[in-house]
Amino acid sequence: MENLLTKTYVFILIAGIGGLVKYLKGANFSFQGLLIRVSSSAFTGWIIGLMSLHFQLSIEMSCALCGICGYLGADTTISLLEKFIKKKIE
Repeated sequence: MENLLTKTYVFILIAGIGGLVKYLKGANFSFQGLLIRVSSSAFTGWIIGLMSLHFQLSIEMSCALCGICGYLGADTTISLLEKFIKKKIE
């Protein structure tokens, strides 16, 4: 369980950093906007990390996906997941 917990923390951290980088590239800064962006990216990274563990991806690929999805943000990631699930259902 400790290994899973450690991986989960890493996924959340990497996705949060991805969200932070994306937010800092924007022009307008507010603490509230920063907090919302990083927390939603961290949540997205957690979901993607759990999915990547389920599909038995390597830790390197899992971390890369978490960072990319954290950078893309929750809305874009959810949209991509919807398309993926619809293809699997059809």
